[in-house]
Amino acid sequence: MSRRAFTVSFLGVERPLRRVAADGTRLPVRAWHWDAGAHVLRISLPSRGSAPP
Repeated sequence: MSRRAFTVSFLGVERPLRRVAADGTRLPVRAWHWDAGAHVLRISLPSRGSAPP
């Protein structure tokens, strides 16, 4: 089994968020970043195991 990590970007986010959650779990502040100038929210999701195809 290998591990994979993903970063997701959401475009058009007009204001900063106070909390971000993934799969029902609140993420620490260091796991996401809001770019005020570009209105982009980037979330680094925790790595997870993946089964081979």
